[in-house]
Amino acid sequence: MTKIIKIQPYYFTNLRMNKIKIIYLLKDLCFIPENTFIMNLIISSGYFKRQLNILFSLFGLLLVNCDNKLTIEESLVANSKLTVIKPNLKSVNKQYDLSSILDTVKFIKLELSEESLVGSIDKLIVFEEHIYVLDKRTNSLLVFNLDGKYVSKLSKIGNGPGEYIQLDFFDIDYKNRQIVLTDLMGYQIVKYDLEGNYLSREKIPFWVEGLVPVFNDGFVVYANHRDNKHQLNQEYNIFYLDSSMQVSKAYFPYNSSNFNNPRIKFNTPQFGSFYTHNKDRYFFSPFKDQVYQITKNGLISKYRFDFGEKTFDEKYLSQKSKLRNYMEKGEFFQIGNILENDDLVIFSFYQKSFPIGYFGYYSKNNLTVICSPGFTIKGNYFHANNITTYDSWIIATVQPADLLRWSEDIDKNKIPLDSEYAKSKKNIADRVTLEDNQILMFYKLKPF
Repeated sequence: MTKIIKIQPYYFTNLRMNKIKIIYLLKDLCFIPENTFIMNLIISSGYFKRQLNILFSLFGLLLVNCDNKLTIEESLVANSKLTVIKPNLKSVNKQYDLSSILDTVKFIKLELSEESLVGSIDKLIVFEEHIYVLDKRTNSLLVFNLDGKYVSKLSKIGNGPGEYIQLDFFDIDYKNRQIVLTDLMGYQIVKYDLEGNYLSREKIPFWVEGLVPVFNDGFVVYANHRDNKHQLNQEYNIFYLDSSMQVSKAYFPYNSSNFNNPRIKFNTPQFGSFYTHNKDRYFFSPFKDQVYQITKNGLISKYRFDFGEKTFDEKYLSQKSKLRNYMEKGEFFQIGNILENDDLVIFSFYQKSFPIGYFGYYSKNNLTVICSPGFTIKGNYFHANNITTYDSWIIATVQPADLLRWSEDIDKNKIPLDSEYAKSKKNIADRVTLEDNQILMFYKLKPF
């Protein structure tokens, strides 16, 4: 049966559409891979001069191709013994002094030059004694050594081989020692070696908002409730893709029609929905209370966050009439970020209706949890904007402006530096300016 498509007038208002926008138009109408006959015909036919006539003449062909939807069988999460992490919500609004459990801390200043200016730190990975920083503002990947000295930058914006339109996600393929960049504007994954030399690229088959390289040169992608009805008979949030970008497993079905008219926005965690520990990959979502380990055989439930009556209730995702009101009220906790090392699960969570975020640590050895809206060290604010882990280290980012304000207050009021943390913090504060890159704080906690 032919699928009828309603073409919106805005598709034809801009007569200077470039190649990429044409591809998006066709993908919006229905799923047509870029290397098909129709797509190649459009791109090579002088479309840029005669786009309206050609688009209408090809519309009949498009109707035929729009029947090519994928039908995928749902995969089930494997049963396992869950570790439950239960923050003490009664005491969560109190500041917590970490003095007794802070083991070691050191600050690293990322070298600043015309080449190494970092607009934003959107993801950070430490691999083989190098610090890789994703900067979405400049669509660049910068590399520093562990002393903060600038090494190199990958910045290849364009439409040619080895280039990308924008950077949305970044990861390391540890097995193949490759850099994997995701360009959602170009619907592509671009791979480079660790020296930044272009290797290959693959087209992404549908809308996603997260991607991580896994075993056998494949990927796991997160759709985050996006509208993929043009490509899929049944939409899913998690897909396993093989090296040919074919779906092998799919988890967590949904119906995006429940989220439209008007559209409901599902936020993506600041640093993404995937994290890595000991080269194992994990997935979490602000709209689930569980953390899942990604294995060759499928997803395994690893942790569950118990927020009591403020746990997000997934039943509303299938109740369109009630979902909008539930989301707008925001009287539930959402996971903001999760990291892990051998001793700890490091996490943050927040409530939309209450504009304060909370940070927490779960001891895997003692099964204890501490969390707070802000940590201190003997009265000095402790920067817990945790972004990644490296061996036993936890790494957080610190804004130069915050350091300078704190240092000015210390000097003005002649406050004694009565902890190693305060001394280290003052030492780095005396060496930064407002124009410097963000500072990295490496720290370790004692058992608690």
